[in-house]
Amino acid sequence: MKTLAVASHFALASLVVLCLAAFTGCGAGPAGSGGGQSTLGEQSPELTDGVLVVQVFPGSPAEKAGLKAGDIIIGYNGVSTPDNLIYDQAKAEADAKKLESIDLMVLRGSALQIVKAPGGTLGFEKRSWVGVLEAVFSRLEQGKPEQASQIIDVAEAEGALKPEQLLVARIWTIPDVATPEQEAQRNEWLAKLYELVPADGLTELAKQQFVNYRRHGAAAACFAHVLKGSPGDTVARLNLAVSYTALGKFNEAARGIATVEKAGKSTLTDVGIRTVERTKANIALGKKDYKTALAFYSSAVSAEANPQDWLTQSLYLYSAARSSDPAAFAIALERVRTLQGESLGLMDVHIKLLETFALSLQKKDAEASAKARELPEDLPAVVVEYWQRVPDGQDVLDRWRAARQASK
Repeated sequence: MKTLAVASHFALASLVVLCLAAFTGCGAGPAGSGGGQSTLGEQSPELTDGVLVVQVFPGSPAEKAGLKAGDIIIGYNGVSTPDNLIYDQAKAEADAKKLESIDLMVLRGSALQIVKAPGGTLGFEKRSWVGVLEAVFSRLEQGKPEQASQIIDVAEAEGALKPEQLLVARIWTIPDVATPEQEAQRNEWLAKLYELVPADGLTELAKQQFVNYRRHGAAAACFAHVLKGSPGDTVARLNLAVSYTALGKFNEAARGIATVEKAGKSTLTDVGIRTVERTKANIALGKKDYKTALAFYSSAVSAEANPQDWLTQSLYLYSAARSSDPAAFAIALERVRTLQGESLGLMDVHIKLLETFALSLQKKDAEASAKARELPEDLPAVVVEYWQRVPDGQDVLDRWRAARQASK
């Protein structure tokens, strides 16, 4: 049997979280309790549990109905949906009745609204959203650790989080670059988490709660803990390599990938094999071996022509620009544009940024300035934060700003 191995392409950012508006306050009532279905009543839009829309597939019924990435679905046809499981149950009941249309109660920003959609499969990716945890993370993202700790303390006092969720929130407060005292505290909380979460569920928890929230130090510790008991766990080893890459431990990541490859591709699904190739590309990028990175990213884009995989495509363009080969960048740009077609969206911003970057590196200043002006002066925050996390990605932003300034 093949083992499913799914990991973040570069594990740089949980962009969904970055796209969402921060919530305020600390609502009452258990969060993430996973209770039974209930009819929707009066609910505070703040800190409400629900189902987060991660992405909406182009041309899908969800897109046509007006559902957007970042929406939080808190009700499906009159049934409260505090998590994925209950959403799926509510949908199954509606599907059994063969309803032609259903109502989704959606939290968008701080406003509640109804989205009318057809019954059946809507075509979007989703995950459970726990309001209190998201509020904690948003405060940490805003550089307000004291407020985050206050929310955690209130949640603990009110019993608003499960024990493992409480530990996750505490662990989030420790950054990857930590002092010895902070590392000791993180290890103490992780030890308690290991007692609560079975080993066979720890890898998935680490991916969902630590990798997706950029706590790669905690994620790496979890994967390493799993490997102590199961040295042959290919999934944990592959995810450990991904986390090491995000932590800048490229040699350790390379050794992990070598071990995975030595075990043989038969232990991986196609997704796992692609993850190995992307991780090798990310390691090369981290080591500033841009030509090797370009070769791996080119292979990854060819292997999976997915317009939604903007992350691999943006790093493909970035490594092409860094390779000092204008022809290679031109080829990469044409491939990405063809692949994207009409479904550019935010990817159009990344493409224009990287076109400016490539022209600047080629010392084509006039062309770089003209291209830079095609973007507004204030870039989307999610784009800025993304490039700040890519190795030397700040240079992309700095060269774009310089080129735009030069055109004034």
